[in-house]
Amino acid sequence: MKVLHVVQGYPPAIGGTEILIQRVSEELVRSFGDEVTVFTTNALNCEAFYSPNHPLLPPGLETINGVTVKRFPIFNALAPLLGPLQRAAFRWRLPFNQYLRTLYGGPIAPKMFLALTTCQTDLVAAASFPLLHIYYATVARSFNKRPLVLQGGLHPEDRWGFERPMIFGAIRRCDAYIANTAYERDYLINKGIDGDRIHVIGVGVDPEPFMEADGLRFRRQHHLLGHPLVAFIGPQGRQKGIDTLLQAMRLVWSHAPEARLVIAGGRTSFSPRIEELVAGLGGEQDRVVLVHN
Repeated sequence: MKVLHVVQGYPPAIGGTEILIQRVSEELVRSFGDEVTVFTTNALNCEAFYSPNHPLLPPGLETINGVTVKRFPIFNALAPLLGPLQRAAFRWRLPFNQYLRTLYGGPIAPKMFLALTTCQTDLVAAASFPLLHIYYATVARSFNKRPLVLQGGLHPEDRWGFERPMIFGAIRRCDAYIANTAYERDYLINKGIDGDRIHVIGVGVDPEPFMEADGLRFRRQHHLLGHPLVAFIGPQGRQKGIDTLLQAMRLVWSHAPEARLVIAGGRTSFSPRIEELVAGLGGEQDRVVLVHN
């Protein structure tokens, strides 16, 4: 079977969807002998879609563990203009604000869209909302006539990112939808999506690589023995709420001064701001452990 995955980034890009699609793609090749191609961008993370100075990977074609990966160049020069426009439109609830938010969030990659219109695979599977490339796959279906599966990875409480009627319109037009949880499925059914086309497939973790993990060694290394631990694990992005977590820890420490905070994940342009916030904790900064990448 020929499968085309469409995703915002692919390793060495760091991110949850990026790793998930890599894992699924390689397993399809290894276990089922499928011919898997990935259309993605040349971004290391989603910040590049709206940060013109962000480092990029070279565009082009490569094969990684049997998976054909095609990285398309992104266009982000409009981000400085789109940023304030979409913020104002969202604040004032202007009718077109969902489209401005989507353009600003990117990725703007016209060559990817053109390639999708002529793809000749058995199946196209795209992830994830609210990014623009998932609409490329939806619109291109009218040209390529390929069955389309969407995996949205919805965050219902994120109003800026996911309060967009165009998301639900795209889901209604696809052939099948993969939900990560029953909660996501029920949320979509309540939005009027046909539940028969929604398939709940959990995002699992293979336990084998972690069987030999030594948490005690990590605690010794970072002087955490005997301390209750709060941990954030994920990309150090502006939208992840790490700044809120640091503020909240002051309340935690007022009740449990022995608690410690670990922030571990891929560096982003927001990482220097996180370091500033930690330094601003004064004497409490020794209660924070930062682990980059």
